[in-house]
Amino acid sequence: MKIVITTTSFAKFDNIPLQFLKASGCDVVLNPYGRKLSGDEVIALASEASGIIAGTEVLDRTTLAKLPLLRIISRCGVGIDNIDLDAAAELNIQVVNTPSGPTLAVAELTVGLILDLLRNSTRMDKEMRAGIWKKRMGNLLKGKDVGIIGLGRIGKKTAKLLTPFGCVLSYYDMFLFQEFKDLKIKKLELDELLQKSDIITIH
Repeated sequence: MKIVITTTSFAKFDNIPLQFLKASGCDVVLNPYGRKLSGDEVIALASEASGIIAGTEVLDRTTLAKLPLLRIISRCGVGIDNIDLDAAAELNIQVVNTPSGPTLAVAELTVGLILDLLRNSTRMDKEMRAGIWKKRMGNLLKGKDVGIIGLGRIGKKTAKLLTPFGCVLSYYDMFLFQEFKDLKIKKLELDELLQKSDIITIH
């Protein structure tokens, strides 16, 4: 079974997934370009593939129709809008994704960016590299009102990571209308959240 991995980040820091595929008898082909592939490049690499572990490259009807042996596409990440789902269904190609895969990484990055902005870390780093030493006063995260727009997997995980900092958490979600026993967070209408929040994170 030939598996083509088009995403450039797959197993980049941990080769256990590659070992698993090879131990299962798969012939694994990696993206040789180190970037997002064009349709023609996908066709050239995957013309004899049974499966694709996909990134964000466009897998439209034209491309899929030229992959006669393809039976499954596994999208690394949540979004599958780069895949023509109707064409895949007609061609008997199963499409799956990994919705929980990036959740913790994105939530941690969100908290890191919040801290970076509050403490002026990147700003002072750039100034220092330019020969400017200007001590800037930062802000505490503790006690800040943090509004989370979109409380799906990543929004919830971000809220959980922010809880030990002592933030006041609120959220707005177009589809979610509940309170959480395991999460101290208040549901607000969007206008109210925008008005009261010191920090807003959109997911």
